[in-house]
Amino acid sequence: MPSRPCVKTVLLGLAVGLLYCTNAAAINGYFLLGYGAKQLGVAGVGVALPQDRLAAAINPAGMALVEPGFDGGIALMNPRRGAEIDCRGIGACDTVVGDNSRREFFQIPSFGYSRRLDPTTTLGLTMYANGGLNSTYDRAIFDEAAARIAGFPPPGRIQKDKLGLDLAQFVFAPSLSRRLTPDLAVGIAPLFQIERVKAYGLQSFARLSSDPTSVSNRGAEYLFGGGVRAGFIWSVLPKLKFGAQFSSPIYMQDSIKYNGLFAQDGSFDVPAHFTLGLAYQLKPAITLAFDYQNIRYGDIDALANPPPTLAEFQGNIAPERRLGGREGIGFGWRSQNVYRLAGLWAFNPKTSFRLGYSYCSSQLTTSAILINVPLPSVMPHKLTGGFTYEVSAQNAFSLGYMHGFSGEKHDNSTELFGASAKLWASGDIAELAWHHNY
Repeated sequence: MPSRPCVKTVLLGLAVGLLYCTNAAAINGYFLLGYGAKQLGVAGVGVALPQDRLAAAINPAGMALVEPGFDGGIALMNPRRGAEIDCRGIGACDTVVGDNSRREFFQIPSFGYSRRLDPTTTLGLTMYANGGLNSTYDRAIFDEAAARIAGFPPPGRIQKDKLGLDLAQFVFAPSLSRRLTPDLAVGIAPLFQIERVKAYGLQSFARLSSDPTSVSNRGAEYLFGGGVRAGFIWSVLPKLKFGAQFSSPIYMQDSIKYNGLFAQDGSFDVPAHFTLGLAYQLKPAITLAFDYQNIRYGDIDALANPPPTLAEFQGNIAPERRLGGREGIGFGWRSQNVYRLAGLWAFNPKTSFRLGYSYCSSQLTTSAILINVPLPSVMPHKLTGGFTYEVSAQNAFSLGYMHGFSGEKHDNSTELFGASAKLWASGDIAELAWHHNY
């Protein structure tokens, strides 16, 4: 196998990934549903069902079970989300303040590469966007609600970029996998992440912060971090595979520009998660698979710490509870459970079809809906499909598609301004990928 084209392919993937690593809207909190067109088509199932060189984004052991080669894909995401604060009857407010996030299209790259070091050992590189959080409202929802409550309605002219939070992430995952026996494969992948964070329109919370100058409107900041993922795939029976993976937290640099926003002086790591899965060959051409994933959002203080109470917003707040403090105000998130069920049908030697369904529990507690206006991640049900067509023994193309059914979450807890809030979201993703086997 010539080495020079492989190096060029990897460098091209790196360049494309960095070029298109723009803001992405969350599907399961921090995480996308699946990585690559094939994973997307089966609703992200893959811990026991590796299909291509994007396998290390779920379980690095899968890299030992797929053919050497490379995969490149680009996804178009179309999330539709919005939020509102109902402050009617509180102070002088007589209206509902709400908006739809105006940025609705994002490009998301994916790339995977592997080569055999010997008949049982595989070296790989997988690159993918790890979800992200994004909103871009044309109305300063928090500031406007506060102004209306105080009896000072804002001027009628609406300016852009009034409220938003961007958290874009890109992960590089080199991997080493090995078939220890014909029935057992193991793998490990260090994770290197680049993160871009930007917040604006949060001025209403500055007086709750340990550093009021580092809460909002400080531009983009780039942070770096690392972690590790390990997993295995075991052929329990000739037709049944069991897979498992564990991903450590990705420990990020502390934010400097927004250390007055995130708890513990700007700490905002990516949570650990684990996945268990089964893949069963029902018939020679039909495989069924199921994955269960647990994402440990509840272990990340900036996300999991309780939101502000009305008393705290009125000034009765302990120093350690201030934004950026040791036990600083958070977004009230809890750990999330994700369930995925899928089928793969090899229709003929050249064509295969995929179908999948995913459900995730809500990571948002009801009392925290208002503080999560910039993070409208409320899309529990997703239906997916896709197909692959082999144009030759070495080349194939895949298309994957996801529809996220409309989700909504609201509360009447009056925990902040004394107002209730509502979030809503739906969305679609389509991804096209090219696969090349050596």
